[in-house]
Amino acid sequence: MVKKASRRSRRSNSTRIRSVGSAAWQNYLRRAQQTLQAMQHSADKGNWAAVAAIAPVCAIAAADAVVAHVAGIAAKDADHAMAVELLLAHGSELDGVRQAAQHLRRLLERKTMAQYGERPITASMAQDMLTHAEQLVAWVEGQLKDPFK
Repeated sequence: MVKKASRRSRRSNSTRIRSVGSAAWQNYLRRAQQTLQAMQHSADKGNWAAVAAIAPVCAIAAADAVVAHVAGIAAKDADHAMAVELLLAHGSELDGVRQAAQHLRRLLERKTMAQYGERPITASMAQDMLTHAEQLVAWVEGQLKDPFK
């Protein structure tokens, strides 16, 4: 359950959120799918650093797709934890949202290390990130099936 924000935090949250157009969710979904494909291609080549670096971008786009579809908003904050908050707050009625948020959190926890860290990215780490991204994107695709088709 998402805690009710205090008056002060509601004000600060409103400056961290922006309205998006009705087609924005499709663009976010396409970005998530394309970055996932890039991750899979990189994994096939053994380019583990590329897999890990792309994973957070994929995850954020996937979460943004759901939130944009459900609520017509997206985070505009550089603090990517806002993507988790928005997904849980606006996707609370969706089956599996908590597990999806866990995939997102897991990838965001590794963002700085994957994109800027001094240590090499291992195959195991990159494959784990790819698995989380695949599961998150699959969940998002399931949630965003066109009900009119």
